[in-house]
Amino acid sequence: MHNTSITLLERYRYSLFFVSPNLELSLNENNEDLFTPFFNPELQAVYHSAKPPWEHIEEWLPVLSNEWSELHKELSIRYNSTKEETFPLMKRGISVFFMMLFWSNQQPVTLLEWEKPIKGFKVVCLNPIERIAFILKQPNAYFSFLQLHEMMDELHKSSAKHIALNKRKYDNR
Repeated sequence: MHNTSITLLERYRYSLFFVSPNLELSLNENNEDLFTPFFNPELQAVYHSAKPPWEHIEEWLPVLSNEWSELHKELSIRYNSTKEETFPLMKRGISVFFMMLFWSNQQPVTLLEWEKPIKGFKVVCLNPIERIAFILKQPNAYFSFLQLHEMMDELHKSSAKHIALNKRKYDNR
């Protein structure tokens, strides 16, 4: 596996996900762990000239949905029956949400001042700015988990609808 030292672009520098602007990024050739580090598919596109995921949401929506489904199962177990740490999984879930939200709007993820681009998005869940802010203030809280789950469901439906409408529009040409 080939590693590259990178300096994160400003748009990725959000302390919830990255403590340092410097990161070791391995070239993901075998898709062992698509989502490590955070936003890895996008980082692969930006730093290793991979196919930009925000230009191919129809391929990525099922992958993101599946990742959330697995995270949701594990988080449900941890919140409901154990005292195991939930914070790392919640961070991962929030990152999956950001990828689905931005990529569904054909945009790369922007974490720094994330509110600005979201205001112009067509594919969103209800009240995204207020709800995301709530989650980011207390990412480890049970109510943040519930909120994230609802937002993921809403966004998935909105994204799937958008993809279907665009496909129909394209097919009718």
